[in-house]
Amino acid sequence: MAKGKEVTDTDIRVDLDTKTRAFRTGSRWIVQKRRPNGSWDMVADWVGGRRSLLQWCEANGVYPSRTAEAQLAALPEGVGFRER
Repeated sequence: MAKGKEVTDTDIRVDLDTKTRAFRTGSRWIVQKRRPNGSWDMVADWVGGRRSLLQWCEANGVYPSRTAEAQLAALPEGVGFRER
């Protein structure tokens, strides 16, 4: 994880593709990319809902796998957000 940020049991991990993964801690998203040596670098960090991750993916040329799309669809939009 990024400096000063650790993954906990309550975090949600979504493997977007083979080289990109995202963690959701509360309402914060952290996106990491795999380096050639196998380690992970944080490339983005923001507060937002589920759709903000999809917008980030579109803007950065990341195409989530079907499994990742299903995981994201199952998540609530945000903490405290209730769909009608």
